[in-house]
Amino acid sequence: MESLPGRRDRLRDQGVDFRRRTGVGCTIDVTLAGRLGSEVETVLYRVTREAMTNVEKHARAGHVWVTLVGERAAVRLEIRDDGVGFDPAAAASRAGRDHYGLLGMRERVELAGGTWSLRSGPGRGATVRATFAHQVAHGLAAPHGRPGVTVGSPA
Repeated sequence: MESLPGRRDRLRDQGVDFRRRTGVGCTIDVTLAGRLGSEVETVLYRVTREAMTNVEKHARAGHVWVTLVGERAAVRLEIRDDGVGFDPAAAASRAGRDHYGLLGMRERVELAGGTWSLRSGPGRGATVRATFAHQVAHGLAAPHGRPGVTVGSPA
């Protein structure tokens, strides 16, 4: 397991590499005390990588923000862009036909005991969020309850 500086450095390196490859601005914000369980850490890294790949391929964004924060009862990862956005329902209908990224992110998060959400709309950018209960995130307990997913347009 990595320490906070290790996680921050890995995310920062992803951001630096992303900006170098794409020219898209990238802000990384990590506010998390302690360590995460290795499974959750791996899932968060892979979700970040896939979400940033989607921004690179589809969003036509000027900036992407990656936030990893430890809240009182949960650990939350959020990747948000200011790109062109899309219709989440239309994207979901294409899942499995050469479009596995969103489905793969959701499945990874849910299998590890978290919840996944996607918010987007034409002209509104996109936000991907993965949340893990504190005990699940830190490898202290098996997932409790049923993981869920929210896909929709911003309110």
